[in-house]
Amino acid sequence: MNYSKRKIVLLSTTGLFAFFLILMVSISFIDTKLAGYISSMALTNILIGRVPSISLGTSLDLDILTVVFTIFTTEAILSLFFYTLFLYSLRNIKLFESLSNQVIKLHNTASQYKEYIDKYGMFGLLFFVFMPFWMTGPVVGIIIGDLMNFSLVKNITIVAIGTFVAIFCWAVMIKYFIEYIQVFI
Repeated sequence: MNYSKRKIVLLSTTGLFAFFLILMVSISFIDTKLAGYISSMALTNILIGRVPSISLGTSLDLDILTVVFTIFTTEAILSLFFYTLFLYSLRNIKLFESLSNQVIKLHNTASQYKEYIDKYGMFGLLFFVFMPFWMTGPVVGIIIGDLMNFSLVKNITIVAIGTFVAIFCWAVMIKYFIEYIQVFI
């Protein structure tokens, strides 16, 4: 691992976060109600998780692309943020003292699953990120990809594909489930 990898991930995280903020400000000038809904989904995703935030967006009658884009962007920012902390912690550089324990826990969790995912390589990582089990997903997945010595581009691509497919599947399933339930109401 070299300095440029940490710098690229840090700049990517900052750029994606700035893009999302600029997009939110722009949307708030056009449609404050939509901006509030998107903010609520993003905050729900950060605090509670993917499925409740998708459910919130679907129950607010947002189109599936808005829901998927919002959740995917939020999870990408979270994954890259914790990956940045992980990369800096490998060099004993603590960007945020209060998050150091979280990064250590993520590293330990990722190390536990590494052996199982190593057997199947990039498809194992893709499956790990896609599956809706506890402590699976993009945040731990991106760290596992790093522990497997995947290149930065390969790691982020695999995790992004697995995350997008999982979010899309959840969004479609929840949308149809809500429509099915509404028949009986």
